[in-house]
Amino acid sequence: MKWFHFVVDNLPSFAHNGSRIVKVPEPLWLLNHFGFCRVRCQTGGKGFMDAGTNRFFQASEIARLIGMPEKRLIKFVESPGYGIKPSVRTQAGKGAPRLYSLNDCLRVALAWWLFQAGFRSQVIGRVLSVPAVAKSLVASSEWNAKTAGRRYLVVKREMAIKEPPDQEVSVMDLEQAFVDVKSTERHGFQILPIGPLLSLLWSKLRTTGE
Repeated sequence: MKWFHFVVDNLPSFAHNGSRIVKVPEPLWLLNHFGFCRVRCQTGGKGFMDAGTNRFFQASEIARLIGMPEKRLIKFVESPGYGIKPSVRTQAGKGAPRLYSLNDCLRVALAWWLFQAGFRSQVIGRVLSVPAVAKSLVASSEWNAKTAGRRYLVVKREMAIKEPPDQEVSVMDLEQAFVDVKSTERHGFQILPIGPLLSLLWSKLRTTGE
């Protein structure tokens, strides 16, 4: 059997006899037995490695990190139009809350910013399903301040009678967006500063993960 070794910040003292290094058969064992624990490191048994991308969150922590009402997050999950589901534990039960991955956290953040900008649920769901957007969310952890400052989410929608209208979603710098705006007369544009917003969120994530 493959065992996982974790360094846990807030595991109950009776569970580890003074040591913060815990050996478990699988990551969710900690949560199933002791509730929420903040994991900082994990490995298959050969030293420790950074586990930032393996973090998992409850709804309350995501809401606090993003600065959104927890009730709105629940609405995102329970409304099919947004296309958001917790990927670690989908269903909540007694003593077993829904659990979200780091990628889920980034998707929820983008959904919240789009919601604040006036997008409807179906449009938000379509934006989140675009491969280029998913790729940018993952890549954002490596963006420096200069790169982040040049990343904008651009939603280009056809001004048409039919529903839903044709929609293009891109992540680009502002100069490229302005060129696109000047090149058409039959499209509306909405531009979101996704780089700076994600940069701020990553700063919070790294602080809470320490």
